[in-house]
Amino acid sequence: MAKREKYSIFGREPDTKKGCYEFMQKNKKQWGVDYFLNDEELKHMKDLMSNYYYTPLDQAKPLVQGKWQETKDKIKFISIQYGPIFYEPRFEFYNTNPYTVGLSKIDMITGKKTEQEEHQMWDFSVARCICFGGNGMVHESLPPKPAVIDALRNSIAADKLQWKRDQGYTAKNNQRKDAHHIDGKEFKTIYLKFLNTIQKSEEEFISMLYPIHGNFDTAKISYIGMMNNGIGWNFKEEDDKIKKAWVQFHNRNASYELIDPASHRSITSEETKFNTDIRNLLK
Repeated sequence: MAKREKYSIFGREPDTKKGCYEFMQKNKKQWGVDYFLNDEELKHMKDLMSNYYYTPLDQAKPLVQGKWQETKDKIKFISIQYGPIFYEPRFEFYNTNPYTVGLSKIDMITGKKTEQEEHQMWDFSVARCICFGGNGMVHESLPPKPAVIDALRNSIAADKLQWKRDQGYTAKNNQRKDAHHIDGKEFKTIYLKFLNTIQKSEEEFISMLYPIHGNFDTAKISYIGMMNNGIGWNFKEEDDKIKKAWVQFHNRNASYELIDPASHRSITSEETKFNTDIRNLLK
């Protein structure tokens, strides 16, 4: 059996991915939203990103490791804030304090106002660090099938969000609820029905949209990263005929309900466990 690799973060002894992830989740919970990391925590966080923020794809490395290396020395502040769409707590990285943006600084010697550096924020996805799980195959590094599925899901995201708003739901003012496909009209069911309608096997469909893993030039989908208000995989503008057809087909066949994601995960987990037990019994 191969020796399990361990990782050292925040000056701790080397630990497993699960241990590192749980340590960071505990810290995030203690810090809370609006917390700014102190100087020592900021150093540890930048070290963590430098060591473990990673993609294995050569064509994507300038967008991931390269972007971090290019940016890290500009970062002077790190804070936990709510994300703009789902209001999930996330790390934000700044070159200046966001609470002093637009305020003039006074030179203590001359008494004159000094120009401030233009404020910038980067929302590097800390979840992609390989010390927290996975092997770097996330975001732009996803293999073709999950990348295509992500593009299909993102294509209908605006319509799902609008449906939630039409129900009077706002993420900021309500307990979190997800727009969930009702039973019998699940995303996967609609997806397979779409493949049947366009007379393509799943393998043919995936190959048509993303033929070579890691080659973004030949793909008809692309990953829109954090520097473009991170929205994940989507169809390239010049290749959006399939996107338009999929969105029309999906919206004609979809029906939603608002659900509590925590209770739904519990139900799904029990169902998965039951199905696994049945398979094991038949073996």
